[in-house]
Amino acid sequence: MVDATAAAYADPVAATMVPDTELLTTPAGGSNVLPSGRPRPALRDALRRIPSGRNALSVASCWGQTRGIVVLACASHQPLVWAVAFLLMGRA
Repeated sequence: MVDATAAAYADPVAATMVPDTELLTTPAGGSNVLPSGRPRPALRDALRRIPSGRNALSVASCWGQTRGIVVLACASHQPLVWAVAFLLMGRA
C-alpha cells in the first residue's frame, strides 16, 4: 500500500511559480526591464533613491498619528473609544 502523501512528494523537482522559459517573452527594445525581469541599472538606481525629507515626514506622521490616538482615547474616558483606539493602533 502506497501512502498518498508520500506519492505526492516522490517527484524530486520542487514545484515553483516561475513559468517555463519558452513561455517567457523578451522585453521590448526600449524597455527598462532586462530579459531576466529586473529593472535596468539606471531605473534600479532611481527606484532605490528615497528622499530624506519625505522619509522624515513619513516617520513623524506615523508617530503623530500614534500619539494622537492615545491622547484622544485617554481624554475621552469612554470604553468604546478605547476599543476603537486599540484597533487603530494595530495599523501603526
